[in-house]
Amino acid sequence: MTTIDPLAARLAHLVKAQAGQAAGASRAGNAAASFESLLSTAIKDTVGVHQAAEATAMRGLTGQASVREVVEAVSAAEVTLQTATAVRDRVIAAYQDIIRMPI
Repeated sequence: MTTIDPLAARLAHLVKAQAGQAAGASRAGNAAASFESLLSTAIKDTVGVHQAAEATAMRGLTGQASVREVVEAVSAAEVTLQTATAVRDRVIAAYQDIIRMPI
């Protein structure tokens, strides 16, 4: 079974969309705004996936959802959390590299 990470797919879509919009605008202001909107949307998507997984798990406890649905929802939440953690780790590593740069 192939699991597609909804956060990664959304990030890829947003990056492509923002790259197309940034082509004609000023780079500094637009880059900051697009990065901010990209992160904001990714965080909202992550929270949404986790809330959906929690709701599916609760429905599973009451017998309204199958075991397969619960496992798929929890698996999607886990993959989304791993992706968010990886992005966070990369941002922290980039920040630390910038801090270590000689002036």
